[in-house]
Amino acid sequence: MSFWNRDYILLLIINMLQSLGFTLLMPVLPLYARDMGAVESQIGFLAASFAVASLFTRPFSGIIADSVERKKLLLICQFASAGLTALLVLAPNVFMLILLRLGYGIVVGIMMTVLMVAVVQALPQEKMGQGIGYFGVTSIGSQAIAPAIGLTIMERYGYAAAIYVTAAAMLAAACTIFSLRSYEKPEKKGGRISIHDFVAKEAFGPVTLAFIFFLGIEAANNFLVLLADERGIGHVGFYFTIQVGVLVLTRVFSSKTIDRVPYKKIIFPCVVLCVAGLVLMATANSFFVLAVAGVINGLGYGFANPTLQTASVRTVPAGRLGAASATYMIGIDLSLIVGSLIMGYVAQGFSYSAGFLVLCAPFVLAVPLLAGHSKKEP
Repeated sequence: MSFWNRDYILLLIINMLQSLGFTLLMPVLPLYARDMGAVESQIGFLAASFAVASLFTRPFSGIIADSVERKKLLLICQFASAGLTALLVLAPNVFMLILLRLGYGIVVGIMMTVLMVAVVQALPQEKMGQGIGYFGVTSIGSQAIAPAIGLTIMERYGYAAAIYVTAAAMLAAACTIFSLRSYEKPEKKGGRISIHDFVAKEAFGPVTLAFIFFLGIEAANNFLVLLADERGIGHVGFYFTIQVGVLVLTRVFSSKTIDRVPYKKIIFPCVVLCVAGLVLMATANSFFVLAVAGVINGLGYGFANPTLQTASVRTVPAGRLGAASATYMIGIDLSLIVGSLIMGYVAQGFSYSAGFLVLCAPFVLAVPLLAGHSKKEP
């Protein structure tokens, strides 16, 4: 049974446009805030405001996704994200910029959970891993090209043009949502709302593993430029190009494997790959070594993320897909915050190399965790 149905293709387009819009402003907003007179601490909070708002929204996004008709919810969130983005042009100061990004984080925190649930609904059970893998490719592809596009527009036409192009991409995504079919309205739950409605404890195994992977890779990516600068390694930007290229290829070629192979057999090699990548980054003294690390990390993370995301949604019935998706996103949000804090403190107290090596330690926990879940694997 093919998963290339009309709704799934539309969801790919929506995700691509939303990811393009989100990533396009990432390198632009810090410059915009600086020219407004923001100091480094304010710029840092502006950058973190989206992630913080999304994290606090995640637990509620699951229950909302499981209680409200999802097409309507997607439309509301997508139009709201476009509006909040366009208002950045009118922001009179940095404080208002931060408020707008907090609002955007809340909206997108809900929207991405709902979008993931919609994708799972559009896929046949036996093709879920393959469909989720291709869905991730649209995000990665957008993230690879959007920052350069955003900076180019800003340099040639100004901040307002970059913001309006971003809002236009989000509006295009909203218009595409109109073409989706209306999914069945989730059944209303009776009785009191409990923690069971907010998070899916059934998915804690895959989510914990996802936390470990994102803890290492994303924190390492954030500090790699600083390590390279300290050691005089040039062309470090190409590391990210290599990693993204491998990620895209891995997503494309790993999709069928996810549906055919038990997830523990995929994750064990990923653990080895990601640890090897972090060790290479910690000891690198040339771009060649970093390039090899980029390939290895791209392979490890490229297989691990869609595998664990698929495993997490397979742990719950259809009526709790929102809770499972939200739980997975919470794990990722927490890992980004915790990983960056660990890396920052270790690097400050010791060295960047020590920070990369410390990030290897959590992967040791993956071995008993995988062994413990091997008998009841989703």
